[in-house]
Formats: sequence, structure tokens, C-alpha cells
Amino acid sequence: MGASLLDMMESELEGKECIFLEYIQTKKQEKDVNIYCFFEGKDDYKYYGNKIKNYTTKEIIPYDCNGKKNVLELFDMIKNKSVYSKNDTLFFIDRDFDEGVIYEEDIYVTPCYSIENFYVEDSCFEDLLKGELGLRKSSISHKINEDFLRGLSYLQTEREKFINNTLNINIWYYLQNKKNNSTLTRIKLSNIKSIRGFKQPIEFEELKNKTEGYMELTEEEIKEASEWLMENPIKRFRGKYYEEFLGIVISSMKQNSNTIFKYKRKLSIQPSKDNIVSLLAQYAYTPECLKQYLITRLLDEHLVKLHDKFKIS
Repeated sequence: MGASLLDMMESELEGKECIFLEYIQTKKQEKDVNIYCFFEGKDDYKYYGNKIKNYTTKEIIPYDCNGKKNVLELFDMIKNKSVYSKNDTLFFIDRDFDEGVIYEEDIYVTPCYSIENFYVEDSCFEDLLKGELGLRKSSISHKINEDFLRGLSYLQTEREKFINNTLNINIWYYLQNKKNNSTLTRIKLSNIKSIRGFKQPIEFEELKNKTEGYMELTEEEIKEASEWLMENPIKRFRGKYYEEFLGIVISSMKQNSNTIFKYKRKLSIQPSKDNIVSLLAQYAYTPECLKQYLITRLLDEHLVKLHDKFKIS
């Protein structure tokens, strides 16, 4: 075993142990004043933070667990401890391509590949146009209404082009990852975790050249994967590809606003590959399953009954 691998394993262990010990110690010292949230990565809080604040006034303590595996292992370490309470200790993971995997109910799992998929829902596009350009579909102003429809159509059309152009890389990533997990092979997928550098539409030959140790795919495997992904590409495509798409499409809308919109519109946000999640977090779709997860854990019994009665969001 190489020294670098040993270092990485030790670092992961130290990270988990430190988070675990900090959580236990903080809970003992600061009873009932915090909400403890365990995330896969630092970007997750950018999405979940404001959603959680809708249901609590307590301070949120976010833990970057550096991966889904670590979130699950920390849950196992914590769940049987006397300080653990599902009403103030929350766990969040992405579904990824884990078909059929059932997780414990105290862990929130996205209904789509990852949180980035929430950013390409129509509702996110609509709220982006409202929030950044003051456009909406219900308006007595013809100018506002027409440009809202133009902007929404542009985003939807570009999303459709992106889906068609990146279908193959999603098929490839999905199937190679599946073979990695089922055969314990060592297919290196690091070079296809980004769409940067690929010609679009992305072809299988280019993917083969960039995937060390790949396994050949049958036509039947490709057909089945394609059909499954295209049943709901907004939810099932890999979220990180959509994150890159958002940076591209928002930049394009900003640069080409004179041709996209009939009337003069200025998009003020400055998207980059590092800040797009932060910029659009306020507009991202919030699924009902996330609302219910937060309601049942963060609201007391009286407020839960009120919520159910009056459908408070």
C-alpha cells in the first residue's frame, strides 16, 4: 500500500473522529441550543442552510464530512449515543446512482441524483427570472410577460440541448460506476467528472480515451441505461454536470440578453464555476420530502399539527 493511500486513510479517520468528538462534546456543553447538520461537502450548506432556517431559530452547526461514505459512517457512530436526538441532529446525502438502496429514515436522501439537480427545475428558472430581472408570467405589463416567456424558453431550450449533448457521458458514468461497484474493478472516473474539454455532443470514443481501466458496454446495456436516464433527465443526470451547465447558460444569457429578450434587460450576477451554487441557492427547488424531513424533526408537535392543518410552507 502506497504512502499516499495510507496518508489519505489516516486523514479520513482523523476527520471523522474529530467531527464525532466535537459533536459529542458540543452537545454535552450546549444542550438544546443548536441544530447539528452533517453534509457530504461544504457546498451543501449553501443549499440547505436557508431551508433549515425556515423551521428553526436555533444556531445551525454544519459539519463538512468530506463525502457520502463519511456521513453514513458518522451516523452509525452517533445514532446509539445518549446525546443523539433526531430533533436536533440531521444527516443529508445525495441519492447519486444508488438505485434501490434504502437508507434509515433519520437520513435525508435527495429524490434526484444530487442537490445540483434542484437548480435546473423549471421553478428555479422562473424564480431566477423573477429575482434577477423582475420578470414574471402573470403581469398586466406585456413587456414583462413577453420577456419572462422568452427567458424561460431560452433556459429550457438550452437545458434540452445540454441533455442531448451529455446523454452519452451520463450513460458512461452510470454504467462504469455500476461495474466498479459490482465487480470490484478499478475503473478511474476522475477524468470524466467534468464536461470541460469535451466536444459536444460527447461521443463514447472520447470517453473511452479518458477512462483508465474502462469496461466495454453492450448495446443492450447502453439502450437500457439511456431509456432509464431519459425517463427523467432533470432528476437522473449527474448533478455536477448540471452545475457546469448553469455557469455556462447564465453567462450566455448575460452576454446575449439583447437577442434573448425583446426589451432591454441587464443580468447583474457574475457566475463562475466556483460560485454558481451560492448565487442560485435562493432560487433552487425545495422538494416536499425535504420539507417533511425538516418539519418532523425541527418543529414541535403542536406546530406540526398546525402545519398539517393549514399547509404552512
